[in-house]
Amino acid sequence: YSDKNIGVGKLEHLRSLKSGKFGTHQPDDVTDINDIDVAVVPGVVFDKLCNRIGYGSGYYDVMLSRLNIINVVGVGYDFQVVDSLPIEEHDMPVDVIITENMIYRR
Repeated sequence: YSDKNIGVGKLEHLRSLKSGKFGTHQPDDVTDINDIDVAVVPGVVFDKLCNRIGYGSGYYDVMLSRLNIINVVGVGYDFQVVDSLPIEEHDMPVDVIITENMIYRR
């Protein structure tokens, strides 16, 4: 992987998740990016228009820009969702945000 590539994995059950480099949980098996149907991505903060800000390195933005799917799900908590975010041209939105109490759709 180059410094802006991350692997994607197939998730068959939650028990298969392992702790990743930044403390996020991720699938153990890496698969080809073209073999996925749904991408589930973390974020530090989301807005109600389904924009996200991650950890500041752009790894997920690069991955999302390469995906040929329309099912990108952001997962977070209610306190991580704000009305709006300052978004830059390279920031990639998600299609749906799921929190413990709400579902937001783009």
